[in-house]
Amino acid sequence: MALTKAPAEVAAAARHQLLLEDVSAGDEIPAFTLPLTLQRLVMEAGVNRDYTPLHHDDEDTRLTGAPRSYANTMFIQAFIEAALRSWMGDRGQLRELGIKMVSFNLAGSLVSAAGVVTAVDGDGNGGPRNVHIDVWMRSDETLTVTGTAVVSLPSNCDSTRTNGSTDASDKEIAGDQS
Repeated sequence: MALTKAPAEVAAAARHQLLLEDVSAGDEIPAFTLPLTLQRLVMEAGVNRDYTPLHHDDEDTRLTGAPRSYANTMFIQAFIEAALRSWMGDRGQLRELGIKMVSFNLAGSLVSAAGVVTAVDGDGNGGPRNVHIDVWMRSDETLTVTGTAVVSLPSNCDSTRTNGSTDASDKEIAGDQS
């Protein structure tokens, strides 16, 4: 499989970090999209030991009334987290995620997760740094999941500017031995 991004682009994306001051209500979380293949569902089922045939056996799935195999809850939660992580960066923290599945994320479809910021709590000066987000997921064009998330973001007010952390081990990694 060929790389879709040059190594420099991948490295730049890894350094991306959204700060609390950069976020406002109404900001959109860009869609995170990938093909939902049967192979992906089988791999995911193996990782979390969810061997229920509904998630990887089309014949068994059709017996329950679903058109074909579909993603399980763990996949959906991880996929929405991946969308949020891609938007906020590695120093952001997912604090809460609540979802409601309203339809199937079917094998063979293109799935995407996105969201919109509904509120920002705090100013980064030692208080809460919570960003409230409405999230959703689609399978092709069908809305399949709705929910809410709360994330916490680093701030410009953090004492360590190199990576947004005040953790001593992170200061050492960043080269700050003071």
